[in-house]
Amino acid sequence: MHLHHIIPKHMGGSDDPSNLVELTPEEHAEAHRKLYEERGMWQDYLAWKGLEGRMTSEECAREAARQANLGSKQSEATKAKRAASIRKAIAEGRLARPSTKGMKYTLEHKAKIAASMRGNQNGVRA
Repeated sequence: MHLHHIIPKHMGGSDDPSNLVELTPEEHAEAHRKLYEERGMWQDYLAWKGLEGRMTSEECAREAARQANLGSKQSEATKAKRAASIRKAIAEGRLARPSTKGMKYTLEHKAKIAASMRGNQNGVRA
């Protein structure tokens, strides 16, 4: 069973027992789906998709951080500090390597990827 906030915390709800209800995981996901469709708040969308298993907790956290920072302006110095901090965390093993989307591969690397994918349906590696 999951505890669900009747009035979500992101809308000013509290942890008071009168604002909590026990739901199954499926009911919890449905409650957030309905809230999202009624109010369109990204917090409910992420809760819904996360509870349904359509997004990992890492994806939800990344999107929540992105949403929370939309519209904020950062200086070039701040961007450089953040990038350096991320590179350091990756080097120390505290953070997984970022997405390889847009990464350039050598022909040899592409051949190895193609070989590992042969015989697998939908491009899913074994």
